[in-house]
Amino acid sequence: MRKSISKMPKVILLVIVIINLSVIHTMLKGADNPITRQMEEVRDQIESENWQEAKKDVVKLHNLFEQKRWMLELFGPFEHVSVVKQDILVLIQEVNLEEKNDALITFTRIEGRLGEVVVW
Repeated sequence: MRKSISKMPKVILLVIVIINLSVIHTMLKGADNPITRQMEEVRDQIESENWQEAKKDVVKLHNLFEQKRWMLELFGPFEHVSVVKQDILVLIQEVNLEEKNDALITFTRIEGRLGEVVVW
């Protein structure tokens, strides 16, 4: 019985550490960052079929992605980053052609891939 009592503080400490790490991870995933904001702008413009603004916003998204790409490649799956780069180029073409459904499908694919990257 004495051994089980001495292990209890260690277990409590471990649970507290796990909970704190979980909260920190959730906060980092939900943190506002430029790529997420720009993606929301692009989605809003595509959904409302405001093609002039969508064309500008998707180019801004491409530029932001290129600025942050090195970090994404360093901390995320390299394959995902290269696929996202190609998908952004496809998205630019679809927005230029004003293809709403195709653009939204490509956008969702980009969003899913970027969701798998831990660090932005």
